[in-house]
Amino acid sequence: MDTNITTAFGPNVANNQVIQPRVKAFYDLTQKAKDLKDDWDEAKKIRDEAEELLIQTFDDAGITAVKTAEGNFFFKFGFHASITAENKLEGFEWIRDQGHGDVIGETLNAKTFSTFVKELIEEDDSIELPDFVNTYTKKGIGYRRK
Repeated sequence: MDTNITTAFGPNVANNQVIQPRVKAFYDLTQKAKDLKDDWDEAKKIRDEAEELLIQTFDDAGITAVKTAEGNFFFKFGFHASITAENKLEGFEWIRDQGHGDVIGETLNAKTFSTFVKELIEEDDSIELPDFVNTYTKKGIGYRRK
């Protein structure tokens, strides 16, 4: 970082012994946050790959759970629903027709919508969802410490 900064306030303000260290500290923390985000994204990618491998291993072994010294690992199933982008307005109208217009804001929260659709299906498993509603169940691995 350039320590001889001239600002709109003049060189004396930018090089002030109080301001300069705080600017440097802020800059360093901003860079650290970016690096941590990059590290987090990479760790999440590696973790997701390890989860996929463990799911396949459970499937191959014909098991749904295992207890280890680290804790209990088990299959979990996450239900997901979404509205196709080209049918967003029609989808919002359908949600309102179901009496759940309160879940719609500027955007529709994916988790809230998934819960809403899952509850509709649980209430009436013969319900016909509109074509613009996509659903799928994602298999994952859950974990509980001992």
